[in-house]
Amino acid sequence: MLADHAAYEKRLVVVQAINFTEFEGLSNAVLMQPQARHFVGDLTDDQLAKLPAWPWDPTNVYSGVADVLMERFPALQAAGAEGADMNAQILLAKIGDPFVPRGEARLCEGPPTLMQRMLDQTQDPD
Repeated sequence: MLADHAAYEKRLVVVQAINFTEFEGLSNAVLMQPQARHFVGDLTDDQLAKLPAWPWDPTNVYSGVADVLMERFPALQAAGAEGADMNAQILLAKIGDPFVPRGEARLCEGPPTLMQRMLDQTQDPD
């Protein structure tokens, strides 16, 4: 499972494969240590209780978008590159339209989205 977002500017893709222990497709990849746990505010108390313990800095557990991601996002964008032979958009064109949930409160409401946070940071406070 992967995620692409307009904010990634065709240079980043978020891969969730590390969450699937039986998937070995990234066994030769160098993966970074998790930096934050975010969007826990979207979980019920039961779902939150089922998560494995967070063994890293407890201040990097966030209800919404992780502050550490927002701080590092410009550098991540700068380090990314748009693939000429393959990127998320090329893959999507080959496999068809994605499922985009609309009108489902569980998926459409909640804490500010990444795009909302980025917009808030770029707007002039005056």
